[in-house]
Amino acid sequence: MGDDWVALVPVMVVLGIAAIPIAAQYFAYRRHKMALNTARELLRADDLPDEAVIRALVRGAAPPKKDLRRGILFLGLAVAGFAFSFVLETSQARITLQAATLFPLILGSAYLAFHWLNRDTVDGD
Repeated sequence: MGDDWVALVPVMVVLGIAAIPIAAQYFAYRRHKMALNTARELLRADDLPDEAVIRALVRGAAPPKKDLRRGILFLGLAVAGFAFSFVLETSQARITLQAATLFPLILGSAYLAFHWLNRDTVDGD
């Protein structure tokens, strides 16, 4: 009865790890919302913003290399997980980790495909 809290340790570790990308998404959402509010206020004003201000807002909302960075990061994670799977002694653990690395592999491939498909739509200044 006294060691019941030990069962919560894996749950707390997973929640701690999950909090990092959740916080990153939340702050990216807030930054995007602030950029949209700035653009809305600029459009409500009587004078129209010049082209440099509009380009800066668009570039801040959608960085041109974001998909490439995420794709390389996820592919690196998949390769590292796959390589680490050969260190494991049991074949069941090895197969499980190799199957789990398929998820970042697919995500990385999708992000690289998005970067490749959108290369003509965003100028790379």
